[in-house]
Amino acid sequence: MEINEIDLFWHNYKFFPYEKKFALREIESLLTPKNIEEKGNSITLKFPQNHTLFNKLVYFSHARIEENLLETIQFQYENTLKLHEKAKSKRQNTRYSVHGLHEYKGKFNPQVVKVLYNIFGIKPGDKILDPFCGSGTSLVEAAHSHIDALGTDINPLAVMIANAKIASLNMPWRRLLDLKKSFFEIFDRLKDDIVLSNDTRTQYLRSWFPEDTLIKMEALRLATSSIEEPANSIFLIIVSNLLREYSLQEPSDLRIRRRNSPFPEKPFIAAIENSIDSFVHQLKRFQSDFGIMSSKNTAYNLDIRIFDEKEIKQKESFDFAITSPPYATALPYIDTQRLSLVWLNLINASQIKELESELIGSREFKMKLEQEKWNTNLHKNKLNLPESIHTFCKKLSNSLISSDGFRKKALPSLLYRYFYDMEVAFQSVYNQLKPEKYFALIVGHNHTMIGGKRTEINTPELLTFVGEKIGFQIEEVTKLEAYHRYGLNSSNAVQSESLIVFKK
Repeated sequence: MEINEIDLFWHNYKFFPYEKKFALREIESLLTPKNIEEKGNSITLKFPQNHTLFNKLVYFSHARIEENLLETIQFQYENTLKLHEKAKSKRQNTRYSVHGLHEYKGKFNPQVVKVLYNIFGIKPGDKILDPFCGSGTSLVEAAHSHIDALGTDINPLAVMIANAKIASLNMPWRRLLDLKKSFFEIFDRLKDDIVLSNDTRTQYLRSWFPEDTLIKMEALRLATSSIEEPANSIFLIIVSNLLREYSLQEPSDLRIRRRNSPFPEKPFIAAIENSIDSFVHQLKRFQSDFGIMSSKNTAYNLDIRIFDEKEIKQKESFDFAITSPPYATALPYIDTQRLSLVWLNLINASQIKELESELIGSREFKMKLEQEKWNTNLHKNKLNLPESIHTFCKKLSNSLISSDGFRKKALPSLLYRYFYDMEVAFQSVYNQLKPEKYFALIVGHNHTMIGGKRTEINTPELLTFVGEKIGFQIEEVTKLEAYHRYGLNSSNAVQSESLIVFKK
């Protein structure tokens, strides 16, 4: 049936200009109208060819079609709890579905992921790759749309969170609630009999937690071993999300700092119970409206730079790649999450610095000899990076002054290493993409103070040179206004980002 006109209504919250631009592109991609007329709070479409796809739109809450006012799926997602409680949200909700399982730092914005899937025509059954998947936002959004997704990340905690989110979509909320009861019953039986060992793991945790808290942590971890998968992983992730708040680490500081702020008033176990109840409540509301979403999307704990060497690789098998990659001198993710990583037995305490240094964009070298090697690589351009990158890194090196500290003096070589690592990562993604397919990246801009002067690091532009070198065509580079970050490290948050789209 042909529809002459559709009115679309924006969500009831403020938008960045780029979000409205994405919205118009999404309309063109999904609905292909003959004309688009903007009218303040709404948009009128004339003769849309695919009007039934209105419900996939990300930035609109409702559509009026032949006097019927119909909700979009995104409106239902973002307002699942609010609708049941008869209240509408006035802020964009980025924690709907299972996105709020863990407050992983540096998360992708789920609305941006979904709108890019729609703009680039990704459909059910297509296969996507996220080479720096973090806590799995792109995998979850793919699951919502019945898209197959594979993610990789070098951080084992990120991978565990991502897989726990996908598992939550597959798990009935009632079963999770039943297992929560069993979990705390087992914990109550174990907590008085826990005797802390004296191994290196426990010694490390003892240095960062009050003794009574650590005993409870160990009883909780032991209790999960009697709980079936995936509930045990979900409970472990929820507990890990609270560890910094109840540790001797200053929660507001990304680096290793002793606590000055007071501990939370709410007891540790009560906070965990509340967190599990809150998540189960959200899952209940989501599944009541949308059912259980069966998905086999998976995150793998591996480095995209060696993806081609792994058995899971399937050359030229992906229809789309999307990611939010690390930027140069990135956040110290491993330091920030070290307590959870050690408590979960994902790494040993002695491996923290090594894993941190292996991250693309790491802020430091493992040893002086490595720094000297990369300094030589930079000055001689031994790795044949694009000349624009080589020139930029050399310019930074030449700007150093005697008062710059050792971290600043290492920065030019760290940047050179970062762009080389990204070249290797891009090559791996290129090898996995089908011809004529796209690779979309949301990349942060950043800056440094070197030689007493502020220098902008235009990471998105420099990465386009890397992409071109290995054979990608540049489809677009679009500046985006970054979301305001609150809480942990908000003062150091990236203030602007760009969308880069490559085409193979």
